Order: sequence, then C-alpha cells, then structure tokens
Amino acid sequence: MTTTDFAKYWELTYPKCPPVGYLLRKKFPERWFRIHTLPNSKRYPDTTAEKGMVLSRHNAILSDLLDRERACFLVAGRPSSKKNAAENQLKISEDVLEHFLRTKVGDEADSIFWDFFIKEIRWSFGTTDKLLDLIADDYVQNILLVEVEKNSIYHPYDGGADIFIENASQKLFLQTKYSNWESNRPDKL
Repeated sequence: MTTTDFAKYWELTYPKCPPVGYLLRKKFPERWFRIHTLPNSKRYPDTTAEKGMVLSRHNAILSDLLDRERACFLVAGRPSSKKNAAENQLKISEDVLEHFLRTKVGDEADSIFWDFFIKEIRWSFGTTDKLLDLIADDYVQNILLVEVEKNSIYHPYDGGADIFIENASQKLFLQTKYSNWESNRPDKL
C-alpha cells in the first residue's frame, strides 16, 4: 500500500478525523476502549519489573489485535513546525516514516497544522519494544499501529493504550479478556 493509498483508506474509514488518539476517541466512542499498562492506573514505570510489565501488557494485546501474517502501519503525527511544505520523512527510534497527510487539528479558532507519517511494518512479539519503551517514558507521543484489514488501531501512550476496533464482537472479546487492565473510572479514562 502506498502512502496515497493509505491516505485514501484513512479518509474512507475514519472520515474527517485525523489520526490522533483523543480525536478518534471522541469521533468513534463505540469502537474505543482503554487499557492501563500498570496496576492501579500508575502512569510511569519506576523499576525494571514495572518496565517489563508495561511491555508485556502492550505485547499481549498487540498479539490479539494484529495479524502477524499481514502488514500493519506505524503512524506518527506531530504539530507542524513549518507553515508551508512538510518534511518528507520522520525518524522515530530506528524507523523512517514517509509523509502522507497534512491537516489542521483542533477547533477552527485554535487549530494548527499537523503532519502525519507512515511506515509499513510486520509486527511480531517484541518488534516494537524500543518504541514502546520510548512512549512509556513519554519521549515519543502520537503513535498509532493500524491494521487495515481489521480496521483496528492501537494507540500506545505513557500509561496505557487506546484501542479502536470496528468489529463489535472482537472489541467485546478483548475488553472482557483485558478487563482487569481497564480503568475503574466511570468514563474509563
């Protein structure tokens, strides 16, 4: 899939919604649930054991969500530092991503341009651990793993992950399986 094909896929599947976790959560609440990567909603790991738990939880859900036989897409977004031309590439950890979208993010009055980048990857257990470590320590933000065939998205952040699944029965299955990792708050944040 080319960057142009992915941009078309995104617009058809997630219309009028840039690939930003909190915006996806607002626009598609019926597809969303969240897990926390540490007990009691603790945000940052302090020990080696806690870092291991964070990676273990990410990889467990990713194993259920992504198909190892198919490619998925690593998507990264960031506010644009330039008003006109976007950069063609973005390097995150060891991955070089290609630019595929520039759009305004935010309310009309205070929106800013964001640039989005993608890279096709084949996920398997542990392949994204370096990136997930950077996210857990809040060095990298605004990352999505997108599985096109299933229309599912994994959005890791420092403290957990937002999961978006189009298939209602698969969402219910995963929500039930990982219910101990969900927030106790009424809004599930």
